[in-house]
Amino acid sequence: MALNASVTASSTLRADTPATEAVDGRCGDDSRWISAEGDTAPTLTVDLGRAVPIDSVRVRSGYSKAPDPGTDVLRSFTVQLRVDGAWREAGAVTGNTSPSSPSPPAAPPPTRCAC
Repeated sequence: MALNASVTASSTLRADTPATEAVDGRCGDDSRWISAEGDTAPTLTVDLGRAVPIDSVRVRSGYSKAPDPGTDVLRSFTVQLRVDGAWREAGAVTGNTSPSSPSPPAAPPPTRCAC
């Protein structure tokens, strides 16, 4: 559903790690968004363009060449929804060690991941 959707990020590490890679449909080391090192509260905002029912949000993270697998994945994040003009938390994941993170249910767009 979010494939090639409009996406913005609070920052990017390098030119080859833009926010658009988070929704390009590829899950690999050569296609991923990475926030800037100094960004202490990185966010990725996906706008689906219209209200649609969503029952989950799938988050994939990590680097396949990490020296210690599971140490480079997104450990904690929240999923927020825009409701009546305000961002509201729909759920959170903490202590994750898997490259494919479970996520809380979500609802109408736009949806934001606070990583």
